Amino acid sequence: MPNVFCSQVCEREFFRTALASVSLQDCSRVYGRLAQAARAVLNLVGIAFALNYYLHTDEGTRIFASVVLVCAGLFLVILDGVIALMANFNLNEL
Repeated sequence: MPNVFCSQVCEREFFRTALASVSLQDCSRVYGRLAQAARAVLNLVGIAFALNYYLHTDEGTRIFASVVLVCAGLFLVILDGVIALMANFNLNEL
């Protein structure tokens, strides 16, 4: 990988140029996506915490709890994708 940052001044200039075109609307959108991702992680942690008891029981119940946890994670990922699609949907472009 090439050495992109030749000095501290060069590094600052690189970031200044890269961030020059970022608008307040872009920042707000990125913040919204990060907040949404954080909520999804917290939801998954909450589900894992609730299933913690079942993960330490007999084999059949442990498998069931693991499947529920994986399905919940997949559901949250799909839900996140659908919300992102709806957020970017513009009726004026139809």
